[in-house]
Amino acid sequence: MTLWTWTALDDLDDPRLAVFRALKKQNVNRDGRRFVVEGWKLVERLARSAHRLETVLVVEDQVELARRLPVEELTIFTLSRERLRDLVGFNFHQGVLGCGIRADAPTLNQLLAASQRVTARSGRSVVLVCPALFNPENLGALIRLGDVMGAVGLVVGPGCPDPLSRRVTRVSMGASLAFPVVEASNVAAALDYLAGLGDHLLAAAVCEPAGPSALKPGATVVPFDRITWPDRVALLLGSEAHGLEPCWVQRADQLTTIVMRPGADSLNLAVATGILLYHLTRPN
Repeated sequence: MTLWTWTALDDLDDPRLAVFRALKKQNVNRDGRRFVVEGWKLVERLARSAHRLETVLVVEDQVELARRLPVEELTIFTLSRERLRDLVGFNFHQGVLGCGIRADAPTLNQLLAASQRVTARSGRSVVLVCPALFNPENLGALIRLGDVMGAVGLVVGPGCPDPLSRRVTRVSMGASLAFPVVEASNVAAALDYLAGLGDHLLAAAVCEPAGPSALKPGATVVPFDRITWPDRVALLLGSEAHGLEPCWVQRADQLTTIVMRPGADSLNLAVATGILLYHLTRPN
C-alpha cells in the first residue's frame, strides 16, 4: 500500500524542518542517521538506493513531481520558494530537498567479498585507498570515478568528510549513495588485511622516491603504462596537497608514476586517479 502525507508549511521554526535548516554548515549531520540531498536527480537516486528516503521538501508548484518518486511511503512538506531560500540560507533553485536515513555503513569484509566476486567474474578488481582525504570535492570526484570505472570501493582514513554530505553527494552525482566507502580507523591495519588476502598494493606518486630505502625490499618502480596489472589491486592515493606520505609508499609492493612533460608540476588527484583507473580496469 502506498502511504503519502503532504503538509504545506510556512513557519521556518517548525521542528519538522530542522534537518534542512542552514545547509551550508559542513557535515552538520555527520554523526546522525539522517542526511540531505538536493535536486530531483539525486532525490530519485536516493529513493532507489539502499538508504531510505524519509522526507522531501519541495516548492509549492512541484508537489506532483514528488508523487512520482519510486517509494511506497513518503512524507512531503512544501514551502514557497522564498521561504525555502530563507530556510536553507542561500538562493536555492533545485526545487526539492530529500532527507534520507542511512543504511548500515559498508565494512572492510564486505568490500573484500565484493572484490572476490568481481575478480571471479571479470578477472580483475581494484580497491581505492586514500589514507588522508579531507576535501569533500576530492572525495566526491573519487567516488564518481570509482563508480564509473568499476572499482569495488574506497577505503579512507580518519577525518574524511562524510560520504553522504550534501557536497560529496552533489559532486559525485549521487554515486556516493551506492558506491561503498569504508571509513577505517586504522588504515595501516586495513592495508595489512588487504595484502594478507592477496591484494597487490600499488602506490601512486608524482615522482620516484629519492632512494631505494624509501621502498620496501623487493618493491619496484614502474611507469603506469608499462605495468602488467595483477588481478587484485589496492591503489594507494595521496592527498591533493602533499601526495602519498613515505609511510604508505614503504608498504607498497610497487610504485607507479604518470610520466609528464619536463617541468610539469603534477596532476590533480581526480585526474591522476582517472588515468590510473582507466588502465587498471581494462584488460592488459
